[in-house]
Amino acid sequence: TIHALTVGTVSEWPGLVEELLVTALGGRGGPVQPHNVPEALDLAFFLFLEQKYEDAERLLTQVYDLKETLLGPQHPETLMAVHNLALAMIASGKKAGATVLLRNNLQVREEVLGLTHKETLSSLSTLALLEGVMSRHEQAEELLSMLFERSIEALGPTHPRTLITAHNLAALQFAL
Repeated sequence: TIHALTVGTVSEWPGLVEELLVTALGGRGGPVQPHNVPEALDLAFFLFLEQKYEDAERLLTQVYDLKETLLGPQHPETLMAVHNLALAMIASGKKAGATVLLRNNLQVREEVLGLTHKETLSSLSTLALLEGVMSRHEQAEELLSMLFERSIEALGPTHPRTLITAHNLAALQFAL
């Protein structure tokens, strides 16, 4: 797939973006169709590489809307799509909107996948880091504490992800 191309910039691959636009969107401005979601995700990946975050966000919004319509709001693929959309929103500076999406996504993942599922832990981690970046240290500390407890339960106390969470929590507590 196109994900294998990881060296250089999009501008070094003549015609690639145009090809992806035509494949993923049926040309510029066309909607993402169910059969070309993988190409749309490839294009969003390249737009991120080129720091075209708002374009990536628009594309990921289409992917999310399509998955929600076809699969429903609680399907794991829809939950991944909303998580990716929130990351694009963070990159384009829309941190408040991303926080709302991540909180809702976390709640649904907790209900559907469980408190210690890897995707739930990923949402919790992303939300905790975003709260810290937004200088909401009390919320970040609360979320990191939950993440630490759940990581111990799911992964064990010596797992690298658990240890990283412990380090992040300690660093935040030290800074306060």
